[in-house]
Amino acid sequence: MKKITIFLVCQLIVLAGFTKSNQKDNRWEINKTGGITWNVDSSIPHHDHIEMSGEQISVVLRYGVDEAGAFVLERSFVWPMLRTIPNNTHASLMRRFGWDVVSDMITVNTRRIHQEKVNKISLDGVMIVDSELSAHQNGKLHLARYLFPSTTEAAYGEKYVLKNVGERAVLVEIPDANSVIRTDPEKGVDGVYIIEATVTGVPGRLIEVGDSVIFYADFKAYKNDDRAGSIDIEKELIKRIDLISELQDNLVLETPDPVINTMFSFAKIRGSESIYKTNGGYMHGPGGSHTMLLSGQMTRQNISTLSSLFWDMRQGIDLHITLLSTLPVL
Repeated sequence: MKKITIFLVCQLIVLAGFTKSNQKDNRWEINKTGGITWNVDSSIPHHDHIEMSGEQISVVLRYGVDEAGAFVLERSFVWPMLRTIPNNTHASLMRRFGWDVVSDMITVNTRRIHQEKVNKISLDGVMIVDSELSAHQNGKLHLARYLFPSTTEAAYGEKYVLKNVGERAVLVEIPDANSVIRTDPEKGVDGVYIIEATVTGVPGRLIEVGDSVIFYADFKAYKNDDRAGSIDIEKELIKRIDLISELQDNLVLETPDPVINTMFSFAKIRGSESIYKTNGGYMHGPGGSHTMLLSGQMTRQNISTLSSLFWDMRQGIDLHITLLSTLPVL
């Protein structure tokens, strides 16, 4: 791979001052993998949102931690290739889902989960939520959620890893479930669209101390004359992680300020993932629900500037930016 190194020398007085002044009130910190983590403390309730995209889907996760410490989530989906009427700039199929898979679907020792306490939420192309669950008969479990869009399919996936961290075995039951919406044919360019929400559960079993079970949920949409294919959430997660890793290894910004470096890194992910595979070829979209990335506001002009660099990445050129700057102490 050809490597191009770009050296930029500048004063970042304004931006450095911005990062310094906001760090003291920030819930987030940069983690060891280059992502960001919110270690949940008593500063709740708190809610936020982030958008993630693939070639055929965009999702805004409207998430947070409520006053009791439980995770809350609403998913806002956009399917850009499923056109609605009138077929204008905003004519993408859109839906919101607030389905609480944990509260509604999991039973432990024949009862619903009593309480959830979120430990931390991490973002780096995939949202990871770590929680502790309290259940009937003193059951205690650790739950890890992985939330992400498919890189190539019109689908979004959620992986749940449930581990017994208590002192005795627990009975866990997670049913299979499937919900189907058929849209109004008069509202679609291609007639009826089908939206499916699916939980792939596990049969009832005793989970010994230290053991885990894994189950999945997915949301997808397709045309009425298309056949619904099953989504392999594990493979989709690997593809998403591989894509993020590839992006992070290219077009690297290095400055004396790790916050600026991380802002650029997140903007790079957002700018490159929101390139959709349309009937007219690959096209960049400004954002499914007019939202901006959590870590740095990216305008369309910013994205246009980066587009040529993303093209170089696709051509196998490794771009590395080193920013030499004198940063004043503010």
